[in-house]
Amino acid sequence: MSNKFVIILGLIFFVAVLGEGARSRVAIRNRQDKRAPCSNSTHPGNKMAPCSQSNETDASPESLNIIPCMKRMRTLSNIDSIVIPGCSKYPCLFKRGDSSKIQVAFTPLYRIRAMQLSIAGIIQGSSVDFPLDDQNHCQTSVVELASQNATRCALNRNTQYNYEFSLPILKSYPPMPLNVRYEVKQFGRSLFCFLLPIRIV
Repeated sequence: MSNKFVIILGLIFFVAVLGEGARSRVAIRNRQDKRAPCSNSTHPGNKMAPCSQSNETDASPESLNIIPCMKRMRTLSNIDSIVIPGCSKYPCLFKRGDSSKIQVAFTPLYRIRAMQLSIAGIIQGSSVDFPLDDQNHCQTSVVELASQNATRCALNRNTQYNYEFSLPILKSYPPMPLNVRYEVKQFGRSLFCFLLPIRIV
């Protein structure tokens, strides 16, 4: 199969998934309007209301729309914001031979004691796993723990935390658009999960 054909199929799939994500975001915003005016969580069971002075100024200029991995997906936390430095709208450009930083503000609904990372690229309807080093992911990726050189994972419920991970984009990756399924789990249960439309350049 030629690279051109792969890229065309990938682009078609990318547009279809992005369209579905847009419909999900409209439904999410409609649900949010019925909850506390300052809540911006996508979790269907959310009862938290992290407030600011204004909904419209709640997120930083680079905060991206949240596209859940699945509609009404039950997770162990709420995603409050997603930021990719240098990207203000989808698709985000990921440069080969470089690393792209992914920042997530999230609020656990339960006590969290472990985190495992799973990242896959969705290409032509199939998932291709990204090679990762998942050692001590919680202690190294949660900013509040990393800054204290924590030796164990201990996150409290109803407390907002900041997550940060640099995803290496290998030079061997072909330039093309695709969706990235980004998920962090605790013992097999999803802590948070979102789709990230990107273009590898």
